[in-house]
Amino acid sequence: MTNPKGYRRGTRHLFARDFKKNGRIPLATYMKIYKRGDIVDIKGNGAVQKGMPHRYYHGKTGRVFNVTRHAVGIIVNKRVRHRIIAKRINVRIEHIKHSKCRSDFLNRVKLSEKLKRAAKESGKPVPLSSIKRQPQGPRKQHLIDMACRPFIKNGSRLLRPILYSRTIVNGTQDKPPFPKVLPVGLPLQNELPEVQYVPDTPPNQQNYPNMSRRLLQCRGVETVHDKLIHKQYGIMALAPGLMKENHFNSIRDMINKRIDMERCFSIWRVDPPWHPWYFKGLNKKRGAGKGSIDYFVTPIKANRMIIEVGGTLSFDYLYRTLLTKLKFYHFQQYLFHKNY
Repeated sequence: MTNPKGYRRGTRHLFARDFKKNGRIPLATYMKIYKRGDIVDIKGNGAVQKGMPHRYYHGKTGRVFNVTRHAVGIIVNKRVRHRIIAKRINVRIEHIKHSKCRSDFLNRVKLSEKLKRAAKESGKPVPLSSIKRQPQGPRKQHLIDMACRPFIKNGSRLLRPILYSRTIVNGTQDKPPFPKVLPVGLPLQNELPEVQYVPDTPPNQQNYPNMSRRLLQCRGVETVHDKLIHKQYGIMALAPGLMKENHFNSIRDMINKRIDMERCFSIWRVDPPWHPWYFKGLNKKRGAGKGSIDYFVTPIKANRMIIEVGGTLSFDYLYRTLLTKLKFYHFQQYLFHKNY
């Protein structure tokens, strides 16, 4: 049960130090000079328990009104119902730092004084746009390469218009004008089959054998099943993960319901669930062996091809149809093309 009381309740992650910032506190923290009237930011440091502020003041900004040997007094505004109270708290210097909230204002003041001094010497007035802040206007005109695919390259997202051609027959049907006959050499399996979610028990054993977690099978990048067999389209996992029964069902429903299976084929590129995942009750004693098998999973590495789709459909049709569903899975995926 969560502790409902306490001065430091709910601060396990709030006061935690940043990644790779643990260990000894830098000496520069103690060499900074604080004066009365300075504006400081309050940020609790979990390595120092003395002089730590209450979690309400974490992230607040205040003004120094008193300076001692190891701490400073800060005035912070706190809202209590309909009024704002100026609270006075004492915080050690490990939990504060100089605020940068006025740095932009001070830079603009220095620049304005410099421009006014130069204008006085030259005898020309200073343009108002150089002194006063102006709202950010619209972006300038630029060209977009229409041959780009809508993938992320070099940190920027490239977009292209998606072709959408329709053929309306008798005012009711709406199907893309693609042929229904698959080319020679492609699989004749139209719909994704249902996989076996519980593997068979080995013939020489009564129960399914116990296994460790084997998380190493999820680490790294896939080097074997990362290519397309039929050289058309597929769905690739960009991050590692574990595929359960509901993941197989959702992908199968997405492909079989959203795509016209008379014009394409689809095959699985991953094995059915085979790795057991155990579950132990809340009141069970820990360390007494593994619990009962709850479900089975399939480890997936990064760049692993999950399914392969193809036929007489275009890439734009598949991308428009499957894009809205790919972003709801627990590991990142994207539609893979033979040219990428």
